[in-house]
Amino acid sequence: MAIISSPHLARWAQLDQNLLAWLEKSALGHTNTDGIPLRLSQLGYFTIQDILLFDPDDLHEDLKEYESSAGTVEILKGQRLKFLRSRCYLLEKFLDGDTEGDIANWDPDDIVKYIRASAGVDKQALQNRYMRSQATQPGQAALTYKEQLIEFTKTRKDSSNLKTWKEDSQFTTFYEDLKLEAADALCSRIIDPTFDPSVINDPADQKLFDKQCTYMAKVLRAKITATKARRFIDTAKKVDRPDLYWKLIYKAYTESDLATTYGGHVLAAMQEL
Repeated sequence: MAIISSPHLARWAQLDQNLLAWLEKSALGHTNTDGIPLRLSQLGYFTIQDILLFDPDDLHEDLKEYESSAGTVEILKGQRLKFLRSRCYLLEKFLDGDTEGDIANWDPDDIVKYIRASAGVDKQALQNRYMRSQATQPGQAALTYKEQLIEFTKTRKDSSNLKTWKEDSQFTTFYEDLKLEAADALCSRIIDPTFDPSVINDPADQKLFDKQCTYMAKVLRAKITATKARRFIDTAKKVDRPDLYWKLIYKAYTESDLATTYGGHVLAAMQEL
């Protein structure tokens, strides 16, 4: 067992009790001789909020080892991966409305089951969703347009998990999945049929909108092959304005009688786009 020096113990003593409770329930260690909590304190992560806000990829690297009076001690890869998956559980709980005070009532078995089944969880997408939820909390200032632009540029985007829309009957399922993809990519307004781009009056917001359109245009063109919906895209003159042709697609597929209304919407699309 590594000998922990008094400065490191002093930092461990600053760890919040809710954080220690979560570590204990996740079987990640919660004493002053356990590597994960010791390393968290050495990195300056003392609270649940600290854990929720850091970049998961950065922390995975930072958690490889901790310092003791005897030197550097390795933290096993399995423990690091368990930490990141348990953190996903933490994020999902907080997105569902749980608070730090709820941790004492969480079921350790539920956390363990989640950890075992969460190998495919998109950590970055979950992080993005949590960050956006925090930006809209009561009393908390929303990001400026410039900050949103920076955040959009930094956010990794990957639509590979979005299933291709091949048949007209798949519209509802595709739209639900598309909303998640757009949210993860910070592009929700592009596929919001109620959004009016004429309200944009800030240069940074316009630049953000243009970048969002560029990304979502690629996604829609790659992921929509359903014949009727595809026709809206292929006949659009403004190929870089997916917000326009998605509104028409949405309108066509949410009418009560798609078969009879579709022709009129196609004509409208030709004129509007």
